[in-house]
Amino acid sequence: RSTEYTRGATEGAPQAIQVADRFHLLVNLREALERLMDRNRSHLRGIVLPQTDQLALPVRAQRQPVQRTPTEEAARQARTSARHERHIQVQTLHGQGVDISSIARQLHLSRGTVYRYRRLDEQSAQTRTRHVRSKLDPYLPYLYHRWQAGCHNGMQLWRELTGKGYQGSRKMVAIWVRQQRQEAAPTTPRKYLKRRVVQPQTTDPTRSTSVSAPAARPPSSRQLAWFLLRDPDTLTLPEHATLTELQQCCGDVAAAYPLVHEFRRMMRQRDGGAYAGWRAAVTERQIPELESFASGLDRDQAAVRAALTLEWSNGQTEGQVNRLKTLKRQMYGRANFDLLRKRVLHAA
Repeated sequence: RSTEYTRGATEGAPQAIQVADRFHLLVNLREALERLMDRNRSHLRGIVLPQTDQLALPVRAQRQPVQRTPTEEAARQARTSARHERHIQVQTLHGQGVDISSIARQLHLSRGTVYRYRRLDEQSAQTRTRHVRSKLDPYLPYLYHRWQAGCHNGMQLWRELTGKGYQGSRKMVAIWVRQQRQEAAPTTPRKYLKRRVVQPQTTDPTRSTSVSAPAARPPSSRQLAWFLLRDPDTLTLPEHATLTELQQCCGDVAAAYPLVHEFRRMMRQRDGGAYAGWRAAVTERQIPELESFASGLDRDQAAVRAALTLEWSNGQTEGQVNRLKTLKRQMYGRANFDLLRKRVLHAA
């Protein structure tokens, strides 16, 4: 917890027993795992998480990025070069002994970005792992099924998706349809047919003319952290194989994995008596990210031990806050505090 929250609770209710929120403790653990993944990114190259049913579709059936224009590609390259330059500047200033706050002010970056660039090596900083989701993604299996059934009309497919709850644009469906076409549509004007470029056939029998699938994008640090936090009993055989590969590729992951799940077990089973042994194991393994996480627990040790032993939580409080915010947003710009108070009390 923030030290200000601790101080406020202590001064406001000195007789109360403070219990740390178990959900946020697990969030802090996941963030420590993310930093661990960032630091060991160079050891995790080649790791690919098992594909979901949606991503198991053929490559052409998946949602592919729209082809960029030369202007867009030039802007993308400029952003990549700027990130590379900022990473070098952060590493250089840190090597000169400049503190994090000064680096952030000098380069006009947030402290979180400075910390991240400090952890990553040069190649890892340039690896893009962010997956941009689309409203079309949940409907890709249905689209592929209809395409295989012979429906190649983008407008018709868009109407069908709209009836199933799709709220995205028609253009996104049209782009997907265009990516699936192996040949021009029957309604394509002749002037556009003349622009088609025929790929020359190779005469070398040793070379294959088939187009290889694009390489899978490496998973992000957050995806890897969530994967490591999953209950081992729920993993499939391919996921168990990936977990084994992760631990073989990176010694820190292999050392951290049992500590992470031991902490989760203590949280679920309220086994506060095992905390001392877990804390000693963290010190023995010397994993910087977990040591930092454990140091934060030490600063709020009484509340953490209460969370590991007592049944109380602030779940009810969080639920009431969410209800209050929902009511407030429903009334935005329409009433004052008096009516909000009456609605909250009436709902209670």
